[in-house]
Amino acid sequence: MKRIFICDKYSILSTLLLVVILGLVSPSVHAQNRRVDPSRLFAWSIEYEPYKILIEEAIEEYKLISHDNIPRVTPKDRIILIVERLNSGSIYQLFYGTIEGEFMIIDNEKVKWILGKTLIETLLDRDRYNHLDVNTSHLYQAPHRHALVNYYLNSITWVRNDIEIGPDRISYKNSRAATGISFQMGDPTINKPYTLAGYSRLGISSKFWKCGLQMPNMFLLNDDMFVQRDSASQRLNAGWGAFGSVTMGRITGEVSFASKFRVNNFDPSSKGKYLGSDSSNVNFIDLSTSIKTYIYLPSKILPLPGIVTVPLGLTFYRVAHFYKQKLEPVAESDDEFKLIKTAEDPTWRGGFTIGIDYTSPLINNLYPRIEGRLQLMPGTSYLASVTYNINDTWAIPITFVANSTKDVKRWEPSSAFFISVRIRADLEE
Repeated sequence: MKRIFICDKYSILSTLLLVVILGLVSPSVHAQNRRVDPSRLFAWSIEYEPYKILIEEAIEEYKLISHDNIPRVTPKDRIILIVERLNSGSIYQLFYGTIEGEFMIIDNEKVKWILGKTLIETLLDRDRYNHLDVNTSHLYQAPHRHALVNYYLNSITWVRNDIEIGPDRISYKNSRAATGISFQMGDPTINKPYTLAGYSRLGISSKFWKCGLQMPNMFLLNDDMFVQRDSASQRLNAGWGAFGSVTMGRITGEVSFASKFRVNNFDPSSKGKYLGSDSSNVNFIDLSTSIKTYIYLPSKILPLPGIVTVPLGLTFYRVAHFYKQKLEPVAESDDEFKLIKTAEDPTWRGGFTIGIDYTSPLINNLYPRIEGRLQLMPGTSYLASVTYNINDTWAIPITFVANSTKDVKRWEPSSAFFISVRIRADLEE
């Protein structure tokens, strides 16, 4: 009897010890099961305005019925759907909000109640409406990291603010209509910002496309103090044409063209005279095309505060060469001439492009202090730019461009340096 009692005693102690161990382990196992694994999810943002309005109305109706004090959806909110890869027939979570604050998160059961079966099935058929893929690994990171990623994406896919004004650009976007209008001088994609490209662009845009008119620079700035030229002929002129671009996911393709019709070869530094007094050469970009994408650099590779991305792409542009011939009889004005194509073949420039973009941490989830870019077109040119944001409204962009090709042509300045002021603002909704 004594030995049996001892066995029972040890059995009781073993059982108690097992219970204690299970009590300690079970909560951690349960927590791990509830932890979100981004690799098992995929997400996209809804960029089709009618569907955003339907979700906004559904949430308002839910608030009236349930008296739940969840935030309302505003026109500037980003709406993101999260779906499990193994259960793509339902919405796992719904996010909405702006980068200035944390996102409101609605879980699966409440999503079913708010949106209803028909709307959920419509939203899950994402190929039928405009949407943007969202990186789930960023979505479930700290709120400040998610806000920073959204800031960068808004900067490269469209424009960050409703109104942006600077010496080289003017833009306005309507968040509710998801469209905007913009004017930009030069083309940073080919390392020719401000006056270097010779042309300006005026067009309409959204997050997915952009199109419009390409024209000679409307504002004929005297840039001699910024651009290093050996002669007045080292200036690209411009004709009239058009441009367009399309964005699908992380890939953007762009093409533009221009004709010699009414080519502007005005030289602001020649006190109102045309280039005939200094040079009879007229050179302008008549065709350009590019395709580009970007990848994120994990913080483990480059441990910097903020976000670092690497833009990659292929970019080509062609420069047509003409010379001026006076009309006969000689007109009273120097601007009466016609363009004759030279025997020289058009010059092609471009190739593989690579860069590094850096955006410092956001201040008050509104704006970064520093935005920087280094863009290389090996064997052709490079561009380095830094934007210092004084606050959410005022910014100072500084840009340096230099040619790296050994045979600098007569229409290429060796280097250029620009500094300006930019104003940004959001309209109250």
